[in-house]
Amino acid sequence: MSEFRSLFRERGDTVLFAMTAMQSLSAADLLNLWEQGAGLHAIDQALLVLGFAYPEHTREALVNFSLGHRDVLLLEVRQQIFGDRLEAYSECPECEERLEFSLSCALFLSDATPHEITTKTVTIQGADFHLRCPNSRDAAAAAASENVEVAKKALFTRCTTAAAGSILNIDSLSESIQAAVAAELAAMDPHAEMLLDLSCPTCGHAWQAVFEIVTFLWTEIRVRARRLLQEVDALARAYGWAEGDILAMSEARRGLYLQLALS
Repeated sequence: MSEFRSLFRERGDTVLFAMTAMQSLSAADLLNLWEQGAGLHAIDQALLVLGFAYPEHTREALVNFSLGHRDVLLLEVRQQIFGDRLEAYSECPECEERLEFSLSCALFLSDATPHEITTKTVTIQGADFHLRCPNSRDAAAAAASENVEVAKKALFTRCTTAAAGSILNIDSLSESIQAAVAAELAAMDPHAEMLLDLSCPTCGHAWQAVFEIVTFLWTEIRVRARRLLQEVDALARAYGWAEGDILAMSEARRGLYLQLALS
C-alpha cells in the first residue's frame, strides 16, 4: 500500500467509536496466530492480529476500521507483545548501503486519538465532495489492481462522492481538483502513512521511507513463532512435556529449562 497510501490517508468529522481494552496474547496465542495467518495477504494478517487482540469485535467491524486507526492499533499490539523499541533497517537508494536504526512505538503513538473519525465534507472550486477514510476493504480492492495508477483511481472512486451522492469518475475531474481532493484525504489522518526521514552516513543521500507496521509486526510474529516451536521441540525431547504445558510456562521459566536441557 505504500505506493498510493500517501494519497489516501483517513480522518474526518464523524466520531464512530472508541476502542476497548486490548487482550494480552499468550505464547499459545502467538503460535495459533502465526499458524492461521501464514500465507495470507498482509491485509488479512493485520485483521487476524486485531481479531486475536480485540476478540469482542467481529471481522466485519475490524474490516471497517480506517487504515490509519488499524495501524495505530497494530502498533499498540506490537508494543504489548514485543515492547516499545523497534529495530529496523533500510537500504540507501543511491549507494545501497544498509542503514540500521531504532524506532519507538510510543513516539508513533504520541499524537494518536482514542476515537475513530472517518468522514469529511469539503468544498473545492465550488463543488462539494464527501470524503471517507479508506478501510481494509478499500485497500484490498486497490491491492487487486493491475498497477499503482489503477489502484489510486479505485481508492478515489470508493472513498469520494459528490455531495448529491453520485459516483465520481476521477478522469472527469481536472488535475487541480484531483490534487485538492487528494490533499484533503491525505490530511485526514497522519497515521495512515508513517514516514521516516533517513540519511545515509556513507554517501549523505537523504530520503523518506514508509514504515509498514503490518509487514514489520508479522515478520516479528513469524520469527517468534519459529523460536517458540524450537523451544517446544527441545523441551519435549528433553523432558517429555506436552506442547500446551511448555507454552503455559512464563518466558523466563521456559528459557531456564531450555538452558538446562541444552547444557
